[in-house]
Amino acid sequence: MIKNFLLLVIFIIYQGCASYSTQLTALQSSRDDTVDVDQFLWSAKYLDQEAYLYPISLDDQTAFANQDGLIIRFNGWEIFQVIIPESDINAVLNYMPDQVIVTGSYNYQMICSPWEAESIGASMKHNRQCSDDQTSADNYLVVNELGETVEIHQFISDDLGFLNLKKL
Repeated sequence: MIKNFLLLVIFIIYQGCASYSTQLTALQSSRDDTVDVDQFLWSAKYLDQEAYLYPISLDDQTAFANQDGLIIRFNGWEIFQVIIPESDINAVLNYMPDQVIVTGSYNYQMICSPWEAESIGASMKHNRQCSDDQTSADNYLVVNELGETVEIHQFISDDLGFLNLKKL
């Protein structure tokens, strides 16, 4: 009886290993190192470049990232951090009711107007102007009829200029 039980256990373990091995082999053989743009959900345009990103939902923010190390953190209203690998750009934006303070490889402060909403078809466009002595920036975000943010257009810094994130 015990011998039959042990044989059954060994048979089940062997079948599990064989099945796992076959599945792993199939997965590895189907792996392709090329980037399929359709797998990404967002695009980011900045400095005459375009990058494709995955959104990652966190507790109180969304991080947009890709395999190259580009990271854009968004708090629901504004982008508050941009990290561009292989560059000096690591901007951290701190928002207060009427101003934004940008730190990183540069420091500056802009005064911002309150958000204003306008209807564009079934969507809402939220506009906000921020400026300092040298720069004036019209920032906006678009929210669709389902309440999902589908586009973010925001001035980040003099080095980076505007960053535009758009849902594909």
